[in-house]
Amino acid sequence: MLTGVDRVAAVLAAVPDQRPTFIVSDLRELHQPYPATVVSGTTVTVGDAVVEVSDHSLTVAALGSPINRLRAVCAALWATHRGRLKSLPPEVFLGW
Repeated sequence: MLTGVDRVAAVLAAVPDQRPTFIVSDLRELHQPYPATVVSGTTVTVGDAVVEVSDHSLTVAALGSPINRLRAVCAALWATHRGRLKSLPPEVFLGW
């Protein structure tokens, strides 16, 4: 949950043993179904958000909701590019 995390960048930069299992924006989401994270090659989809990774870049292919976008970006970074990306596209932070 993002309660207690002061910035989106903090969750994106979390070291493996500090990464959340579930990312929700507030307590109300604890009672809602949690969307599956689907990884297909270099594409990560969470709910209505889609990100694609290649070499040293990440592209937001479908914005989706801010929370699903964050979930997808985290999954992509943590699984494939942790520490190798120099920057993230600004649309990652839209809605935050």
